[in-house]
Amino acid sequence: MAGHARSLCSNFVPYESGLQVRDVRVGREDGLQAEVGDQCSVHFTGKLQDGSMFDTSLNEALRGNQVEFKVKEGDDLLGWDRGNPIMFVVGNGEVIAGWDEGVQGMRVGGIRELIVPPHLGYGEKGAGEAIPPSAVLHFEIELLDVRDASGGGGGLWARVSKLWS
Repeated sequence: MAGHARSLCSNFVPYESGLQVRDVRVGREDGLQAEVGDQCSVHFTGKLQDGSMFDTSLNEALRGNQVEFKVKEGDDLLGWDRGNPIMFVVGNGEVIAGWDEGVQGMRVGGIRELIVPPHLGYGEKGAGEAIPPSAVLHFEIELLDVRDASGGGGGLWARVSKLWS
């Protein structure tokens, strides 16, 4: 786990990077933990500091809608299909750095809140109209599934075997 600094919010654990985390629900004791290189499936809701929601995977009414974010000039990124969980490989840079760091150690079934500083989110540029420049982002993430992303399955089998021993 990353080193700790002083938390700006009650009950949040601060990391040296500036990320702050709070476990709302730890998840199943026998559940796999998300580690670098694992493919994770999550539901999420993202809010700005003022509490306004800018994105969620939970809205069934938005199914099929992929929001477009401009991270830097000429670089359009499509969001995920809303109403469905999203999947990404931890530590692969497929999501913002705050997520790559913040989901590590979560157990399947767990819910974690993240407070993501701008340098671990969308930075000085922001993202489209929804996320202003230098925004601090608040996320609630529920870890639904963890799988070995290496393709071989050996790493996953070793981890499952550890749970049974």
